[in-house]
Amino acid sequence: LDLENICFYAKSDKSVDLMIKYERSGLLEDYFLLIPDKKPNFFRILCQKCEAPLGKKHPNGPNFSYIIAFGNDKIILLDRTLGTSKKNAWYNVYKELPFSQVAVRNSDEFFGKKVEKVDTETIHQELADICPIVWPDCQNVSHFYIDDILMSAVVPRDYQITAYIEALQRDLILVLPTGCGKTLVSSLVAARMKSLNPNYMVLFLVDRVPLVFQQGESISVATHLNVCSLSSESNTNMKRRKLNQGVYDVLVTTAGAFLALTNCVGVERFCYVVFDECHHATKQHDYKVVLERIGRCNPNNRPRVLGLTASPQTTKLQLEEFRRTFFNAPICHNLSLTDYKYADATIEKKIVLSDLGWELSTYLQKLEAELYKLANSVNLVTPHLIAKADWNDKKKRDQLLSEIELVDTGDEEIRKCIESMKKICGVMVITELFGVTYANRTLEDLDIYTQLNHGYIRSPRLSGLFEELEKLEESSKIIIFVRTRQIAHILNNILKSEDMISKKF
Repeated sequence: LDLENICFYAKSDKSVDLMIKYERSGLLEDYFLLIPDKKPNFFRILCQKCEAPLGKKHPNGPNFSYIIAFGNDKIILLDRTLGTSKKNAWYNVYKELPFSQVAVRNSDEFFGKKVEKVDTETIHQELADICPIVWPDCQNVSHFYIDDILMSAVVPRDYQITAYIEALQRDLILVLPTGCGKTLVSSLVAARMKSLNPNYMVLFLVDRVPLVFQQGESISVATHLNVCSLSSESNTNMKRRKLNQGVYDVLVTTAGAFLALTNCVGVERFCYVVFDECHHATKQHDYKVVLERIGRCNPNNRPRVLGLTASPQTTKLQLEEFRRTFFNAPICHNLSLTDYKYADATIEKKIVLSDLGWELSTYLQKLEAELYKLANSVNLVTPHLIAKADWNDKKKRDQLLSEIELVDTGDEEIRKCIESMKKICGVMVITELFGVTYANRTLEDLDIYTQLNHGYIRSPRLSGLFEELEKLEESSKIIIFVRTRQIAHILNNILKSEDMISKKF
């Protein structure tokens, strides 16, 4: 290769590659062979004539675009060859003669000139050109087996197997009542498509953030696929890097979060896309935007789609528009559900009266006294408000917390006092809901800890909950509603720590 066709790509001081210039990578077809590497989305480069190894093609460029990089011990450059020792690495020698004659590019100049925005859809299309998506072959019965991909003890019902086979062969909209196992069908489809396409991922889109983690857990349990459950809070550089490197098998996220990712992970990286609650794919919903991007893919290599819903569009016009959005996919419904047993619709409700008893009342009084003392020490809140606060009254508690938040915390002593007050306010709520045992655990770093009862005292509410759970069968399904995420987290840990509960459910 002439020097005008190659350059050093200096991504950082310790990351330098000798590569074909991006705008001249068309030379690949004339000189090299590409063989998929063991590492997903990496390819070994071989000489087309003698099949000698020369280097690798991998996503190390800006926005994870591909580069064709040569190993320093694999080629002769300017009549010199280098060994494998660290001192001969490209980042140690590329500035020295004779290698300094080779052009050097940084990330801004990677594409031949300084650019502000990269067409990532074009970059990711390279993967489709090299590794076309493999579809299940009706002549190969093993492509439709489930024994090698289903890892849970759940036995799919006949209608789920039917839906699974249909979804592997074409775009599909699956209509099943709530609770009939649409997620299991999509999990099986994801596992099969991933087994046929190791260099691609499967995309599972949901409509709400809480479903990201719920569906991700369901897919992982059913198939043992490596699932990335991504929300705006968990969207880290590390996760994005792993996504682009193909470390994950399945990405579960909302459509909005996925669209925010497309500057580094395009729809071309997926061989199959599942839309949960797909009836939302109307008007300006983000589902429709994702479907439009899928529609712009190479028609011979675009990912197939599976829409899941229990409530499709009602009118004929709505249904026709809905199907057009999903590439005129057929609607799979009226599957035989004769082997499906619907749950008993009877719901029992139990009210536990909150008579705290002497122990909890005494504990709360000590916390109130400490709060009163802290407030007076820095003149934060009127003693009248604290002394008469009804801690079952959310409005009064919020009023107290709001006054605390408004205080200027420039002084270190005041800041510590406010943090202690916030903690005590939270502990008072925990005390009422769960009891002394669980409240004590959050107060160990405060002075008041030594004055408190450290006994094992459950609140009436928690005791009542345990009594109800003990009466239920192992097959029972229970929903427990709480006020905040913090309370949900604490209650989850409590239930897991109780052998009777954790072993039963």
